[in-house]
Amino acid sequence: MRRWAWTAGVLGLAAGAPASGQMLAESVLGDGVAEQYLVLGNPELELGHALADRYWTGIARGGRSLLRGGLDDFLSPALDAMDHRAAERMMRSFAADFFRAADPRTGLVPYSFDAESQLAGGRTGGRQPVDLVYKAALFLRWFPQDPEVRRGSAALAAATLRAFDTPDGGVWAWASVRTGRGDLPGVHPVQFGQMAEGMHEVSRRTGDARFGRWADAKLAWAWRQRAPGAAGLVCGYFTPRGRRDTDGGLCDTDVLYLTRRLFALHRLTGNPLYRQWALANTDAWMAGGWGSAGHFVRRVRPDGARAADVLYGDGKYNTLWVLTAAYRETRDPRYVARLKQAWRTLRARGTGGLAPETVQGARGGGRVDPQQTLFLAILVDAHQATGDAELLRMARELGAAIRARGESVMRMEGGQAADAFLRLGLASVPMRRVEVELASRSATADFEAGGRTATARGPRRVVVAYLPRAGSAVRVRGGAQIVSDRALPPVQATADQ
Repeated sequence: MRRWAWTAGVLGLAAGAPASGQMLAESVLGDGVAEQYLVLGNPELELGHALADRYWTGIARGGRSLLRGGLDDFLSPALDAMDHRAAERMMRSFAADFFRAADPRTGLVPYSFDAESQLAGGRTGGRQPVDLVYKAALFLRWFPQDPEVRRGSAALAAATLRAFDTPDGGVWAWASVRTGRGDLPGVHPVQFGQMAEGMHEVSRRTGDARFGRWADAKLAWAWRQRAPGAAGLVCGYFTPRGRRDTDGGLCDTDVLYLTRRLFALHRLTGNPLYRQWALANTDAWMAGGWGSAGHFVRRVRPDGARAADVLYGDGKYNTLWVLTAAYRETRDPRYVARLKQAWRTLRARGTGGLAPETVQGARGGGRVDPQQTLFLAILVDAHQATGDAELLRMARELGAAIRARGESVMRMEGGQAADAFLRLGLASVPMRRVEVELASRSATADFEAGGRTATARGPRRVVVAYLPRAGSAVRVRGGAQIVSDRALPPVQATADQ
């Protein structure tokens, strides 16, 4: 495949280019017109688009089974905000594959692959996880009016309700696609939260309230499982009949996965329980989960008292995500101040402007965390929620450090690194979207930005260029036409919405 040729080069599509729905940067539409997408003059947005193109092209060509739960996320909503038609076509093709996989008898969708799940209590092959309906919700957010997506989502939600329900109890973690019955019990907090958010989103988009009511009943049951004590945290994991302790009865930052979804559920439903619950968890880490060395810790006791001085793994990210969500709910500046303080500590304990993999007490250093783009998304989201210029500066500094280190510190899975850089690029530089049609062989267009020039020539070609609003130019000749030229809005939803 041939890439964009810069500076005195010509934008060209390779022979045998992929069909629509297979790539983001270049494709051939059904009528034989070549469509290409180009970013100039914004290094962060350029990188985000290139990463998205490479990652999602790989999924579209040979990894579509991963759409059924094997990926954390789908294409970035930033691409939707960019009016990226190739991304929309790819998402439509993903949605079609996802819903087509449903079993015709039970309506359940089999998980991406077979693996042993120690927490669930068995293997995942031939089973659906309880939270797969959350993936349907992601398709609904892209295509809220699409009747096929609505029907597929409602059918999956109905199948989930039938297969995973425990009357007067909780939910099963996994259900057999063949029998339509729950048969593996161990439910991780992230599964519980994503199940509830997915069911509510399907209710909101389809008008069928029973899915949201069912999720509310299950969350009310989970809330009743909380531990006694001042903080009353709901820790450990769930089974259809109760809650089970982990880590010797301590509360791990895994509970913050559920906390993030509770904040989202409050925004969806207005249910005061979800706000109360989410803020109680966040404040428990603000108090007992904050170490004297200036960073959060991985575990607290059920009453909220600190139980360790070490922070590692996904606890580093979740303790920061919930601060932004808590600020969005309360507008209390202490959450933003704590986020900045925590990030400064992590950055200081690492090297090259990057956070370390583990911090303990006053010690840090050693290996840098290999998923720095999660921190990048957190800082960009915090800036979006607050408008705080310092947070954007922190994000841009981290983005530069990540680019200097390379892909070894980027989380590629689920397109996360692409999403983070797309968001950073749109937050950093006001951009415009210019669409040019080059119908004839003589049609030519020059795109100029950031000291670089890209040239496109017809015939039968459409180029969509994303350029800075200031300091960029588009020059057409030979019958080329500028179809549209408009400012891009900022991305409204954050990565945690």
